[in-house]
Amino acid sequence: MILRFTSSILFAALWALPALAAGGGQAAAGSLFSADMAYKTANFLILLALLHLLAKKPIAKMMRDAAEAKRERFLEQKKAVEAAEADLVAFRQKIEAQEAELASHRKAALAAIEAEKNRIVKEAQDQAANIEKNAQMRIDQALIRAKSDLRSFLAAEASDLAENSLKKSIGAKDQEALIKSYTADFPAKN
Repeated sequence: MILRFTSSILFAALWALPALAAGGGQAAAGSLFSADMAYKTANFLILLALLHLLAKKPIAKMMRDAAEAKRERFLEQKKAVEAAEADLVAFRQKIEAQEAELASHRKAALAAIEAEKNRIVKEAQDQAANIEKNAQMRIDQALIRAKSDLRSFLAAEASDLAENSLKKSIGAKDQEALIKSYTADFPAKN
């Protein structure tokens, strides 16, 4: 502490040397080695000593407090940055989880759409098979009916043709003989 005080006084004295050299070594009214200048220098040195003794501790405390406040603000800001980074990591994880959930929902929706498509296609195929089966049944029934109608028509035409042929070839005598022959066979069958 004394060393600092001494070095401060020495610095002030050396600082005054250029002013002395400019005066040419003569003591003038406002020169460096006048009594007035000696009082001013003594007052200045006393002021420096008083400032050193009285203001050193409050100024040092003020500087420490300012440094501590800055350190505390820095630590608070560092904690805030760390908290923000942790929030960012949590937010990114949440986004990733939501993206994964969205992907699984999309996959499930696509699977449901595919299942619905397959069900609709299966229903359409079943309906087409039923329509084809029903159509085939109608065609078969129409064919059976047409064959039956054709047989009936052919039988009716054949009997008409046979009747006409018989009418032309069989006369009244032949008809009577047929009737007698038929009636003779009839009671025998019962």
